[in-house]
Amino acid sequence: MDKLHFDLIVNKQLKRQIQIVTLLSNQRAPMKLEQISNELNTSARTTAEDLKQLQYILPENCMIKGINNVGYSLEWDASVNINQVVSKIAEKSHLYVIIDGLFNDKVQSVQDWAEELFISEKTLVRYLKNFKQILKRFNLKLSSTPLQIVGNEVDIRLFFFHYYFYASNSPFSVTPSLKDKDVIQDIFKAFKSSKIPIMLQENRAAYWAMVILQRIQYGYNVKLAKKNPVVQKMQQQVYYVKAKEIIKRILDDHNYQDVTENEIIFILISARDNTVYTDRLLEFKTTNIFEADEIEYLQNFFKTKLAIFPIKKGDIHEIIFYHINFIESYYALSHLSPGFQLNSYEMNEFIEKNHPFTFSKWIDILQKEPYFQKGIWENLEDIAVNLTMLTSTFTEIGNNKTHIVFALSGNSFYLNYIKHIAHELIHPSVKISYLYDQQISEEWLKENQVDILVHNFEIHPSFANVVNLHVSQIPSSQEWSMISKMVMDLSRAEMHERFDPYSDNIFLN
Repeated sequence: MDKLHFDLIVNKQLKRQIQIVTLLSNQRAPMKLEQISNELNTSARTTAEDLKQLQYILPENCMIKGINNVGYSLEWDASVNINQVVSKIAEKSHLYVIIDGLFNDKVQSVQDWAEELFISEKTLVRYLKNFKQILKRFNLKLSSTPLQIVGNEVDIRLFFFHYYFYASNSPFSVTPSLKDKDVIQDIFKAFKSSKIPIMLQENRAAYWAMVILQRIQYGYNVKLAKKNPVVQKMQQQVYYVKAKEIIKRILDDHNYQDVTENEIIFILISARDNTVYTDRLLEFKTTNIFEADEIEYLQNFFKTKLAIFPIKKGDIHEIIFYHINFIESYYALSHLSPGFQLNSYEMNEFIEKNHPFTFSKWIDILQKEPYFQKGIWENLEDIAVNLTMLTSTFTEIGNNKTHIVFALSGNSFYLNYIKHIAHELIHPSVKISYLYDQQISEEWLKENQVDILVHNFEIHPSFANVVNLHVSQIPSSQEWSMISKMVMDLSRAEMHERFDPYSDNIFLN
């Protein structure tokens, strides 16, 4: 479970039980009681009681097995999804219910919420202290009369986006509706037919559509300063008038009338949060927010700084272009709110742990460079993590016809980074494809002879004749190992024979 949602669980016993299930599900051998207690930093007596309580909570075909003098192990069959098991335990978290209510504009006092949740007002006030600490990261506060998130509307949207987009392990996860997805698809198609530059990832954009349209529906509108330099630049773009007409028409068609120009500008700028950094981005070859002197400065900056890293031989101008495009995107987004710079905790931890040299260099560069001491660059650690992922895709790092398709959703630079890692960890004879900005269909998978579909978001229904692997938001080393073993140790026929019947229940964790 990701840190954001785990921190929203206030009950200590629930937290321990989730940790125990997660811990045991990742083990290949039984763990002794003392080992589990040490991992959880609790007494053996407390751990033993938690293990006992879990026996009554876990679903059928999933059990904790204890063997004298050997230890405890978690056993489950193919019909059980461990992710859903964790969700079942976590569903008692009262803050999940409250956040879902706030997203749906449920206006109640603290007393009313306490009565609805069958807890004392005093207990709920204690729980809400936890929520207030989490909201601080998004520059938000919590009002108690009535209970409501208060602050800049852009930051409120950012919080809800983070909460729901990274909620794959949350039992109260709201996902984009068909209507949300249709809006995104219609805008994509209209932009492409009008030759308006767009290269976005569909799933992440759908979550943004869900949050934006929900807030508009309840009358919460973004207010942008007229003197905001990025807003002024956006209105000067050659495609702006056409883009505005398209968005307004499509929203009208979906019964979202009277959408303000500020909302349309917000949609166009926030779209940069969904940019996919692939070769197709080079087709646009344009930076449209920065002035010529800023572009020249950044070209010299990256030419000098990238020389520190073992960059692959190739067109250094293209590599510099990608890095400038990244800075420009986050410059634009940060003029809406510096909160756009935030990554998930797991993202930062993973990159800092696995690429300490590259990350330490970038954080040192950013902290010393005067340009990044300007007010909008508030989260340099997150910026350095994204630069680490982007730079790593261009650095030197090692008779199977299997075709793997990665349909992943996440931070734009993370997607590029995953592409880089996949090519390093999977044998070069394996065909690898990536699906970002189009819907997955049975016909497409069949036409392209796909064997394995790797995805980090829910796909319904699962597809026949394809091994469906649902991986974590950030695929772990165990998951990469599983994928590698499947393509290297099994023939295509054996792989389908073993995994097809129950692959949609696999959740690699």
